[in-house]
Amino acid sequence: QAPTSANDATISPPSRQPFRIADLLRPGAENAISRRDLMVITGLSDRELRLMIEAERRQGIPILSDNIHGYFLPGDSAERDRCVRSLRRRAKEIEATAAAIERSEV
Repeated sequence: QAPTSANDATISPPSRQPFRIADLLRPGAENAISRRDLMVITGLSDRELRLMIEAERRQGIPILSDNIHGYFLPGDSAERDRCVRSLRRRAKEIEATAAAIERSEV
């Protein structure tokens, strides 16, 4: 069962059994879990956790996040759409930075 607050962060998935980050999350930004709490719950390093979240997302599991609440599943299509817009905006910013560096003199 997924924790509902930071106070429940002592819960951890069973060792040696595969688990998904999505199984620890609940729908809605109001039920989000911070990355730090997820690290405590899972025992994963920050990098391992981010890679696992990315892998699940690429498998089609809609793990959403924002800078205020943390990670959560979509409570509705508006939350999903907001996250998608944010990711696309970040991608454009990264591309613009890469292009500027590419144009620079070495």
